[in-house]
Amino acid sequence: MINAQDFYYNGNKKIKIHKSNKSFISFENPNKVISEGFEEIKTFSAKGFNLFLKKKDKFSTKEFKRQNLNQIIPAVLLDGDDEFEMFPTKIVRVKLKPGLNKEHVLELFVNNEIIKIEEKYDVLRIKIRDILKSLEIANKIFESGIAEFSVPDFYIPIQIYQEDPLFPLQFQMHNTGQIINGVPGVNDIDCNALEAWNVNLGDNVTVAILDQGMENHEDFGNRLIDGFTPATNGTGVPIENNATHGMNCAGVVGASDDDLGLRGVAPNVNFLSVNIFANGTTSGDIADGIQWAIDNGADVLSNSWGYSNAPCGFTDINIENAIQNAVTNGRNGAGCVVVFAAGNGGGCVEYPASNANVISVGAIDNRGNLFNYSARGPEIDLVAPSGETNYLGNVRTTDRMGATGRVAGNYEPSFGGTSAACPVVSGVAALFYL
Repeated sequence: MINAQDFYYNGNKKIKIHKSNKSFISFENPNKVISEGFEEIKTFSAKGFNLFLKKKDKFSTKEFKRQNLNQIIPAVLLDGDDEFEMFPTKIVRVKLKPGLNKEHVLELFVNNEIIKIEEKYDVLRIKIRDILKSLEIANKIFESGIAEFSVPDFYIPIQIYQEDPLFPLQFQMHNTGQIINGVPGVNDIDCNALEAWNVNLGDNVTVAILDQGMENHEDFGNRLIDGFTPATNGTGVPIENNATHGMNCAGVVGASDDDLGLRGVAPNVNFLSVNIFANGTTSGDIADGIQWAIDNGADVLSNSWGYSNAPCGFTDINIENAIQNAVTNGRNGAGCVVVFAAGNGGGCVEYPASNANVISVGAIDNRGNLFNYSARGPEIDLVAPSGETNYLGNVRTTDRMGATGRVAGNYEPSFGGTSAACPVVSGVAALFYL
């Protein structure tokens, strides 16, 4: 079903793959017969595809043919790993070598395989007619020698890592040994925010939060200046009521110094919101979100997310290219600071935090001990104070306002994980700009 293509090119590296027998992507709507053959079906109408997940043992894939489904292929799996699923889409993303243009791509295809080619951020987005040829077309372009990279725009699930009256409880900012949830801290295990505020509060610095989206909050003032949702061309706002993670991260970075709630590490920064958790967001969409942040004036990019179940050593050329562009060409050639949570799996540093061009952040408790859940390894650059994972932590931060928030009131009392450590470092990075 993938035309005998058992590999793809991630940049110039040939990656061996095999096909899943459990999960599929379809560009046709499932009927009842198909739907009943899977444990879960996800529909991403804005992107035009459906995921069929966890095939039931009694269901035969021959049913696809019987039901006249032709635009459907299995997820691909990396050799030696049967958990990490990547779903090819009808977009192939290509970065051509200097001096070449889309006509050089069209010369390779004479059988109407390509519907259209668009260019944005110096990357071609090639829409193909037949999903069964996604790997074949991507590989053919790269093997022709005209491209720096040519790769299907995979959909790969990503995951989140999970006086101001609340300020005395913000041990990550100013640890005096105060007792948090019954645990006494150790004096000065913090980010020295108070000392830094004598020099800078983050004025005229813009931090992009790549996450579940942001919206206005009483503790942000008017500092949320713009937003973008690359998968839908939307405005960067949260999509669902429980999508609070971006607001949590933003509060750690830069909640206002006022008489409300709490205070962020850099309380005067401006925010950009990039919602990369809209349904169907592909690796290429995330890369576009990074580029949009660069183009709209981001100085720091804060990322408390990573790829679900990605094996150690995994990379994605779309993300690699976007991060390289951020640290090289961002800030009018001075380079952006890109910060990533290292991951909550307790093992190797997860991707994209393992990229050598980013600041990878692990998590410590209020006594300076590395949490067991925190990723570890030579790619870790810094650690920062945090709490337990998900919403079992003890980091206070902003929630969504009112009924759309996770808890009553406008503030989250239980944030944690490397998700909470990452924005501490992003805020510190913002304070370095003078």
